Amino acid sequence: GSANQWANYGRGSFAWRASEEPFWPFKNTINDFKLRAAVGQAGNRPSFAQQYQTFNISNGSVSANTLGNVNLRPELSTEVELGFDAEILHKYGLTVTHALGIVSSELLQVPPPAASGFTNQWKNAGQLQNSTWEVSLNVPLIEKRDLQYSARFNFDQTKSEITGIAAGIAPFYYSGGESGASAMYYVAPGVPYGAIYGRQFVEQCSQLPTA
Repeated sequence: GSANQWANYGRGSFAWRASEEPFWPFKNTINDFKLRAAVGQAGNRPSFAQQYQTFNISNGSVSANTLGNVNLRPELSTEVELGFDAEILHKYGLTVTHALGIVSSELLQVPPPAASGFTNQWKNAGQLQNSTWEVSLNVPLIEKRDLQYSARFNFDQTKSEITGIAAGIAPFYYSGGESGASAMYYVAPGVPYGAIYGRQFVEQCSQLPTA
């Protein structure tokens, strides 16, 4: 938005090859071992249209749709990554990484006050936390002068959780977008991202909408 046109980001990393130290006690079993850590920030700027008011036109009548917001600022993503790389018995390669990412000032389409006359508004209203584990094991099967063949085993897991929404914004539902679903995803602190909350179980045909 016009009120936020600048943003600064930083990053840094550190690595220590512990196996190169003279006191390393596992030279025969873990011949190469490196610890690494990194922290970095990045921004995701709002789309051009999100700062402006939009209206719907149907059969010649105009209705309010999205309330504008000139105070929009980029989402801020901060990630801390810790891990190690190891070579075991001069043969097997093991990589383990844990990353914790926090997205603050998250852009959400929230319901504005009813007095505004608009149905939604983009705001920097959310905070999301992502926790990721990545494990990779490389196993060489054939090692010859003119032929090398290896297998790699990978494990990945990411869990995302909504850790906060801005003050003054009550928990709300949002739609599935292009999936055509109605407002079914629930936004509230402590809720996994993308959680679907149902309001009622349909148990009898009489509960279905009539023709």
